[in-house]
Amino acid sequence: MKRYVEAIIRWPLLTILCLLALTAYFGAQVGHLKMVLDPKRILPQEHPFVQLNNKIEKNFGGSRVVVIGVTVKEGDIFNPDTLGKIKRITEAVKGVQGILEENVISIADRKIKYIKSTEDGLDIRRMMDEVPTTPEGLAELRANVFMNDLFVGSLVSRDGKSAAIITDFRGGGGSSDWWDRMMEADAGYSLPDLIPVAQAQEWSQKEMDEWWAKQGGKPWEQGGSAGTNAAGTGSVANAAGTGSVANAPAQPAAASGGDTDWEAVAAQWYTPDSTIYNELEKIAAAERDGNTQVHLGGLPIALAFLEKDALLMNQVVFPIAVAVVLVVLFGAFRSGQGVVIPLLTAALSVVWALGAMAIARIPLDPWTQTLTPILIVAIAAGHSIQILKRYYEELVRNGGDNRAAVVEATSKIGPVMITAGLVASASFASLITFDLKTFQSFGMFTAFGILAALALEMSFIPALRAMLRPPSAAALERLTRPRLADRIVSALAAQAVGEKKPVVLVVVAAALVVSLFASGSVQVNNSLKGQFFPETQLRVDEAAINQAFGGTTTFYVLLEGKEPGDLKDPAVLKAMEALQRKFESVPGVGKTESFVDYIKKMNKSFHADDPAFDAVPDERDQVADFLFLYSISGNPADFRRLVDYDYQRAVLWAFLKDDSTLLAQQLIDITDEFVKTEFPEGITAGVAGSSPVTVALNDTIVDGKLRNIVQIAMITFVISCVVLRSLLGGLLVLVPLGAAVLINFGIMGLFGITLGIGTATITAMAVGIGADFAIYILFRCREEFARLGDPKEAVKAAVATAGKAVLFVALAIGAGCATLSVAGYYRHMEGVLIPLAMLTGSMGALTILPTIAWKLRPEFIFRRG
Repeated sequence: MKRYVEAIIRWPLLTILCLLALTAYFGAQVGHLKMVLDPKRILPQEHPFVQLNNKIEKNFGGSRVVVIGVTVKEGDIFNPDTLGKIKRITEAVKGVQGILEENVISIADRKIKYIKSTEDGLDIRRMMDEVPTTPEGLAELRANVFMNDLFVGSLVSRDGKSAAIITDFRGGGGSSDWWDRMMEADAGYSLPDLIPVAQAQEWSQKEMDEWWAKQGGKPWEQGGSAGTNAAGTGSVANAAGTGSVANAPAQPAAASGGDTDWEAVAAQWYTPDSTIYNELEKIAAAERDGNTQVHLGGLPIALAFLEKDALLMNQVVFPIAVAVVLVVLFGAFRSGQGVVIPLLTAALSVVWALGAMAIARIPLDPWTQTLTPILIVAIAAGHSIQILKRYYEELVRNGGDNRAAVVEATSKIGPVMITAGLVASASFASLITFDLKTFQSFGMFTAFGILAALALEMSFIPALRAMLRPPSAAALERLTRPRLADRIVSALAAQAVGEKKPVVLVVVAAALVVSLFASGSVQVNNSLKGQFFPETQLRVDEAAINQAFGGTTTFYVLLEGKEPGDLKDPAVLKAMEALQRKFESVPGVGKTESFVDYIKKMNKSFHADDPAFDAVPDERDQVADFLFLYSISGNPADFRRLVDYDYQRAVLWAFLKDDSTLLAQQLIDITDEFVKTEFPEGITAGVAGSSPVTVALNDTIVDGKLRNIVQIAMITFVISCVVLRSLLGGLLVLVPLGAAVLINFGIMGLFGITLGIGTATITAMAVGIGADFAIYILFRCREEFARLGDPKEAVKAAVATAGKAVLFVALAIGAGCATLSVAGYYRHMEGVLIPLAMLTGSMGALTILPTIAWKLRPEFIFRRG
């Protein structure tokens, strides 16, 4: 190590220039970084709930539902002005990129119809083809709406003061299989012949397939060449510009070598949540006035606010965090050099980490973009404190010889820093074993940032320190003058060796006992919307929509029969209805919907609206007759989002007023029980939707969390054993870490802080960073014993020197990360739990560890000779 440091300070300028060149290279890559907020990166794709959700999304849509609520302050919605707003919004949203037009519903949409009986059968007409302007027309519309329970509470509030436009957007794949196949072809394709398909926007999948058969097959399945549409734009559109095909993205141009630019297609096919929010907000803003409020709610809106939060964190909180770390550095060194050198090291570390992310093509998401740069700055600055504190110690011992001090400080602290850095980076890298891409990105980003900081601390700092003039005698005296931190560590050292009453040790022991009991009450819950502050526009809009309608959180049950037509069986339909009623009896469930509701309505209407017939018919033939009558007067595509053409697969929708996973788990249990006891043999069921996939996220976090704790403990133990050359040494490092983790969980249990996306990584941070503290203390105990020869004095000296640096490192990291809690749209619990982890980790290393070392006097520390 000493030869390496001597080489660095022999050519300090060359070393710095090489490092700056490397920084420039990494910096040039940063421009290629992309911010991606894809829910699929957050979700465990191997979980059955998520796989079923993807299946439903592909066949029925429903994965990115946004509810637009139109509410009037005075009167009700049944007036020409408000109805005109509802109609304009309904039509406008169909032009938003990524919309699934077939899933857009409102009282102004063509798919929403009222059913009346006539002498010839059923009269099925659009609920509102045109906006009524006469009192008679408005009264008739009102009567038609409220005579149908299916629409009350879902599309119109029970008090008539609000109306909903329910929209749905592509989730990265379309709801039509034929379009999926077209997008997956080896070459781009668009055809004028597709225009009739777009015009036939009410065709079923089977009818589309039959139409293509008459055209001689689907060209993209036969290697057909790309064509252009009438407009020559390469996109598919009908004359009116309406229909789901009309809103499909333009086809890609061929890239060099004949390959299609599918990345460009993906950008069109998957519309970012922020784009959805911005476009819908423009539409909503145009219709707001003194009497009309327009609210937006749903998962895409929540994710859009998450993106806004990440941007706010980068623009506001990151500079604040840097300023806080700067204050801590000034408090530690009281000199310009002591502030500038660590901050430069931290800044370069962030650039290296961001560049590495770009090179590895790992996109940023709100968690990595918000937390990781702050964490890297704090850790890099904290580690720099260790090496600079040691430099000033050696400068005093070497009589002010700058180069000798750099060599001695770096060669002595270097092995400790390398060990601590490897443990910390490996702990974060272990997050790659989580089945969640966002955790993997966060873990690798932070791990590389720590390694970058380590490399710079072992090269840039000694090179720069060797080039700079050393502090003057007066400045050095000021730097080494005893202060509050010295008095704290001296008191802790005296307690560790029994010279003072172990007050701190007793407090730590009491905290451990309380935490042991409190940690058992920690719950796993991922309520994304619930994390946002109540005054956030998202929460305000969600509250308004939930009050008027069924809710914005989705829960689906996919029911499948063995054969086509199985879902026409009255026994199946009655079981579906019973499941709907059971769901609606659960607090938090706002509204349910299935194609059974249409059958019941047809049965009731056919029998002159007799309430006795508001039920599923007893005979299968009756069910088939009603569906046939609807196909004549209406259009089966009206409820294609609820059941497939063959009546073999159907989706039961439930809208929830709460996105808590506790409610979702309750509905999952109900569904499992119903499938066993109520549904006929041969019918299978599975759950999906935004709520169940969050349960899948919970399952993955719990499983991954337990596995990750074991992994981190093993990583820390093995590296510590190898470096300290002692099994006992590895165990001693784990003791304060275990205490820190236990106290963290205890605090979470006491204050009701749930385990979720934001808090699940805290263990990796607590152990990865906390291991540094333990390793620094043990190494320094061994070094001081070799110098002093007295175990008691060695422990006291180690705590008084390395312990002081540990305090400042913990303060730098804790204070830097605490800034996460001062701003943003939602509660960043990391801003509380990371400082807590630093406090408990450092106190464990400065109280429990030296006390055990003094009592046991292990040979790997106190070996003479």
